[in-house]
Amino acid sequence: TGGGLEAQAEIHQVGQIQDGARLINHVYQRIDSFRVRSMSDHFMRCLRYPWEQLFDVKQTFSVGAQFVGQTQVLEDFRNSHFLALRTKDAICDRFRQVTGLRPTVSIENPDIRIQVVLVGQTIFVYRDLMGKSLHQRGYRKMPGPAPLKETLAASMIAASRWDPAHEPFVDLMCGSGTIVIEASVWARRNGVQDAQIFGYDADPEAILRAQTNLSTAQGLPPTKAAGPVALQASRYE
Repeated sequence: TGGGLEAQAEIHQVGQIQDGARLINHVYQRIDSFRVRSMSDHFMRCLRYPWEQLFDVKQTFSVGAQFVGQTQVLEDFRNSHFLALRTKDAICDRFRQVTGLRPTVSIENPDIRIQVVLVGQTIFVYRDLMGKSLHQRGYRKMPGPAPLKETLAASMIAASRWDPAHEPFVDLMCGSGTIVIEASVWARRNGVQDAQIFGYDADPEAILRAQTNLSTAQGLPPTKAAGPVALQASRYE
């Protein structure tokens, strides 16, 4: 849908995707798509959708929305926040009609996350299968002042076409170590256990953060664990 890659998979393969994906933030299941001419069209379609079959009224949920690409936003759509709000209203109204009860919205930690995307005049409705963004690897216990998303760091490494078997990897301003840690995981997943990876930073506190994060990353499950990285608090010369 303009902002991602769409593919077909069996539901049991979702766990494999979650375990193996390094470059993506979310995995969504498309549950509906339809053309719209107005916000009323969108609301009524969402009102008719059997949300009660997707989750229980006692579960919490959230709705996110975005406009993708060269979308010509119809006047009454206003903005993506309003689209999310009206989707949420339709879901709650549906539950009230069917069960007499209203589910609770939770922004921070919902049981169910719904994502609505408007492309042109077509709405795509997705269920987030991961529950949280996959950039949260679990190793960054001490982030720096301007942390880089782990998925972005992994994407930079993939785009660089670095060959861990024959080329050293050097980050001259490694900060809290995100790039070098992702480089180490990338190398190990490509069968290179002894890749030469170096991280430098003029700030000793940055190196301390990087060492802490690296140690945590090295203790993750094998498919996600980092290997050795040489970290040094000095300017590279």
